[in-house]
Amino acid sequence: MPASHIILCGLAGAGKSTVGAQLARRLGRPFIDLDHAIERDAGASVREIFAREGEPAFRARERAMFVTTLAAPIPSVISLGGGTLDHDATLAEALAHTLVYLDAPVRSLVPRVGGSDRPLLAGDAAARLAELAEKRTPRYSQAHVRVDASRSPGAVVAAICASLAERGDETAVRT
Repeated sequence: MPASHIILCGLAGAGKSTVGAQLARRLGRPFIDLDHAIERDAGASVREIFAREGEPAFRARERAMFVTTLAAPIPSVISLGGGTLDHDATLAEALAHTLVYLDAPVRSLVPRVGGSDRPLLAGDAAARLAELAEKRTPRYSQAHVRVDASRSPGAVVAAICASLAERGDETAVRT
């Protein structure tokens, strides 16, 4: 299998940013956190963009940044925002690469996101995460690789690398 982008998806708190950075280091690839790239481009936080422009405008920015990121000639590890795959075309584009689902039960995610300023988790974070899980899990479940993300980031990275090696991804053998 030729080298492709490795794209991490999952709910808020699954560890996409932390795991993505560690995985990129281990594989010797660039790491791109899509939310951070959007924030740099907009000169505002995700929360500020949501407040100022609304979710549809944020999703348009997210989709454009994802397309730009995929066009990079060097295969990267890309961490998606939780809702990036809500768009059909974005899901299809992600599936053209190696999509990894960081799966964790909502009860393990709540402590990780408690007190965060994530706009979609305002109010009762546990209830919001459960709603998002119900909506998004069918899309995430289409990923090529599914990893239990309730473990430590190092264990999640090791599991991803093992799964990539099983799939024949030559970049997974780098350590």
